[in-house]
Amino acid sequence: SISRNSISCYSLEKKKYIESSQKPHIAEINCLDSSGSFIVTGGCDASLVLWKISNGSINVERQSVVNNHTISC
Repeated sequence: SISRNSISCYSLEKKKYIESSQKPHIAEINCLDSSGSFIVTGGCDASLVLWKISNGSINVERQSVVNNHTISC
């Protein structure tokens, strides 16, 4: 699930939603992909964010700005 500038996901193991308290995007997130315990988001703020799901939480691993262009999928 995507809010304006953060993410949450459903944990099958814990049977509840996990929401990140971090909000690295300063504009809307408009694309998301995942692989294993990693999630990548891109947004209207021209940033890509790599998130990691670990121990029942979602945390930002890395963030990068891409030449001030809106990222779209």
